[in-house]
Amino acid sequence: LILSRAADNRAVLVESPNGDQGRWIGRIDWATGNLTWLVDDEYINAFPTMNGVGDLAWSRRMNTENRFHLVLKTIRGQRIIDDEESDWILPKFLGNDRLRVFRILDGELHLVELDLRARDPLLTAISLPIVEKGATRALAWQIATTNQTPFWHETHAFYHPILHRMVIWQPSNSVEMIPLVAGSI
Repeated sequence: LILSRAADNRAVLVESPNGDQGRWIGRIDWATGNLTWLVDDEYINAFPTMNGVGDLAWSRRMNTENRFHLVLKTIRGQRIIDDEESDWILPKFLGNDRLRVFRILDGELHLVELDLRARDPLLTAISLPIVEKGATRALAWQIATTNQTPFWHETHAFYHPILHRMVIWQPSNSVEMIPLVAGSI
């Protein structure tokens, strides 16, 4: 099992690589240690995240593809969020109704915020360009793991690989990105 980035005071999400049978997502209860499989299909399911009401979001692709799309699972059902061309990875809830996710397309890396209440969340996208060329999943992973914050935080702090410092992204403010002290990590 691989520990994911998602945990709260009740459980931690895990991933189980199963070769040709896909990659599953499970939930381990802190109190009991019981493992419950939440996603156990033939797809490569990765980078799960959860919010305070139990909704689940993750990146998913087929074994034969090299591009992830987003999947959102709530009590109302499951839906796919995809533009048919981008690689959507490392989602993270912001509150209970918004999602931040890294999008790689044509070598560019953007941090994107989506409003999940919308019929088509892609139409609500607020995008912060981070890298203009040479973006990879490994670089997105490095950025995403520099500063883990709980899902209820409005701001998003992360290491910016071009500016070589931590920055704070707050798309709803007039100053959208605040660079911190040079060399900050």
